[in-house]
Amino acid sequence: MKKLIIIITLLLFILNLNSQEIIDAPFISNISFEVSNAKVLIQWENPSNFDQYLTIYRSNSIIDTNPKIFTSQKIAVLKKQEEKYTDTLESEGSYYYSVIITNKNTNNDYIVLIPYRNYTLKPAVIQKEDFFTIKSLKVSSKNSYIDINWDYEKSSETSTKVLIYRNINPIENDKILQSSIKIATLNIESKSYIDVPLPNITYYYAIFVENEKEKKFISDINISTNPVMIRGEDFTLKNFSIDYFIPLPLLSIKNDPVTGKSFVDPQVMFNPKKIDYTKKTKEIIEDDKLLYKDIYYNYEQELKSKYNLLEANILNNEVIFETEDYKNEYKNAIIYFNNKEYDLALNIFENLTLELIPENLLNRISYYIGLLYYLKGNFYLSYIYLNYSYESFKKEVEPYLNSIYAIIFEKLER
Repeated sequence: MKKLIIIITLLLFILNLNSQEIIDAPFISNISFEVSNAKVLIQWENPSNFDQYLTIYRSNSIIDTNPKIFTSQKIAVLKKQEEKYTDTLESEGSYYYSVIITNKNTNNDYIVLIPYRNYTLKPAVIQKEDFFTIKSLKVSSKNSYIDINWDYEKSSETSTKVLIYRNINPIENDKILQSSIKIATLNIESKSYIDVPLPNITYYYAIFVENEKEKKFISDINISTNPVMIRGEDFTLKNFSIDYFIPLPLLSIKNDPVTGKSFVDPQVMFNPKKIDYTKKTKEIIEDDKLLYKDIYYNYEQELKSKYNLLEANILNNEVIFETEDYKNEYKNAIIYFNNKEYDLALNIFENLTLELIPENLLNRISYYIGLLYYLKGNFYLSYIYLNYSYESFKKEVEPYLNSIYAIIFEKLER
């Protein structure tokens, strides 16, 4: 009896020793992969309480038998219980993988091959990506149009498209690009495009390959550095200040919305204008201010209360408004407006006024331009744009017009 107990005890001891070398599940599970940019991301799940090594094998055929393990390439040994690995490949082809558990003490593999668990049945296919690049961009002015020409390189017989942008500033970075107008989407093989923008305004252009991952802005390669324009009659550049007139009511801003020089409506009034006192009159006023300083102080405080600018509010229906024309440009401008990046928003909106856009969109843009000039303190330009949008947005526009009136009325001769 004692001998039987001793034998059983010895057997249990031996089994316990061997169990330390046994892994509950001697294989990983749920192997999968993703391919991108000539890299293969392999992922899997380790067994519970896993503390061994992993060996990753790669082959040009399925690794589904033990002999195939020995003819496969060992590409990595992982020692930190990882559950993913990225394989970077330098050549095209189809690749299969297997992830095998390796004893960390003996470095022996537990070669148990189970489909979908620790070896892949489908290949990870690495193909040479099609390569397109713009080599040069040439933009020149003609009598009535802008001639845009480009050259390119590509690595295959497939095709792609290019995007052409226009701006009144050099398109030197992403921020300026976002405020630019996309004027055309063409096949890269076209190699030329004719643009007919508004005359007597200087323009710059940029061209990019569609869906390219990283945009580069390279002078005379894909962005133009020399301004171009077409000539036209009776058109004025945006360099004239209109501080000395107020339009009553508003006229057509489509011809030259910034300067007002092309306005032909007979109701343009160059009076009232800013008061320009003589030297003698100024001396009398200053003496009166000293004599009646309490009255002047109270009056100035009252005026200052009128000068408090109203907050900038987006249109009430902006949340539900959708436009098919220039959707991205308009959306970017609204984002800048909401983020209080007012100069960027104004640049986009003013560029849009140079395009042939539908009336309902022009009304909205005019509202925002008027509001932005209001915030900048240019109440004359603000008045023009806000009046243009008045019929469409009376409720929103009226407070700003009243505010402008309160600010400038006291400064005008009557």
